[in-house]
Amino acid sequence: MVKKELKIRQHKFLDKHTYIGALIFSIGGLLFAQIVGGNVIAAIFAVAFPENKTMMSMGAEIGAIAASFVMLCLFWRHFYPEYEGGLHGGDKVGKWLLIGIGYAVAFCAVTHIANAFITKDPVGFPAAVNCVGAIMAGVYEETIYRGMTASYLMRQWRANKEKKLLPVIVLSSAVFALIHMLNALNGQDLFFTVMQCINAFFMGCLMCALFMRSGNLIPGMIMHALYDFGQFMFVTLINEGGTVADGAFMSTSDIIQLVIMDVVYAALTMYLIRPSVREDIYRIWDMKWKDRSTEVL
Repeated sequence: MVKKELKIRQHKFLDKHTYIGALIFSIGGLLFAQIVGGNVIAAIFAVAFPENKTMMSMGAEIGAIAASFVMLCLFWRHFYPEYEGGLHGGDKVGKWLLIGIGYAVAFCAVTHIANAFITKDPVGFPAAVNCVGAIMAGVYEETIYRGMTASYLMRQWRANKEKKLLPVIVLSSAVFALIHMLNALNGQDLFFTVMQCINAFFMGCLMCALFMRSGNLIPGMIMHALYDFGQFMFVTLINEGGTVADGAFMSTSDIIQLVIMDVVYAALTMYLIRPSVREDIYRIWDMKWKDRSTEVL
């Protein structure tokens, strides 16, 4: 058995400019997934299925999924050997996978039950492009805002336990929420978009807390995809672009329901990172980010 010296790469700019670094990973990841990954596969689908906009949209979504795994590998390699990786390691991943699925099913069930008694909007199996879109959102949004942005912030603040967790969760979720404002540029109603951003913030907090507890992106990816699939089942409200359809109206009961759900998301977030479990979270993240300058062979 010998010890091999591993070269620790220097990250002077990222070490010094934490908030700029968080924006680089958030915005850069989004551009890479949508422009590089999405456009490449969309172009292939455009050749294979000319004049079929639905297939081109699915191609862009599949490209974003593929680009997400590329980004996870690049992020891990960039910080190698410090970082364990977003899809590797963690603690009791199977348990957190079941919890994430349970959360998604429960939230969707509550939404659909409330709809059955109050708004009574038609529901059904979403279009194929929306099914792929739900998977895409689960994979690439968790990759960018939790797997890279939140992980990077945990690296930056790992020496300061008081600055971990809640600030990491809030900052990464705020960026995640603000990105949803881009839906307004795609024609979505501004009020809907603002409400979506608020909802995205609190849901993002919960998914980030799940990532902090598990140390693995897979539970959050599956939870996110299942949740979005449940929302896409409101087939007359969500168009094939994944935005709210023209003419859709948000009633007072819809707003009240969103507020209640956001309170639930916030409560579950605080429960997942409650003081009694924080040492376990610090232990997980001390393993994910640590000095691996020497490894036993």
